[in-house]
Amino acid sequence: MDSDPLIACLGLTYKADVDDVRESPSVEIIERLVQAGYRVRAFDPHVKAFQKLGSCLVPLPSSALADAI
Repeated sequence: MDSDPLIACLGLTYKADVDDVRESPSVEIIERLVQAGYRVRAFDPHVKAFQKLGSCLVPLPSSALADAI
C-alpha cells in the first residue's frame, strides 16, 4: 500500500453533460492536491482522457473511491 493519501475526485468538467475540462476548477484543485503529496483518482463519465500531474482517470466511480480518504 502506498503511503501517500489517496483523494477521489468525482466530476472533472465545469458543467453537466460535457467532456470539456477547460475552465474547470477541478483541474487546479487536482494540481494542488498532487503538489501537496496526495495521489488523485478522478472519475467523470463524460471525460475520455485526462492526465494531469500524478492524477489518474478511472472508468468507474467505485474505482475512484476504493482506498480513498
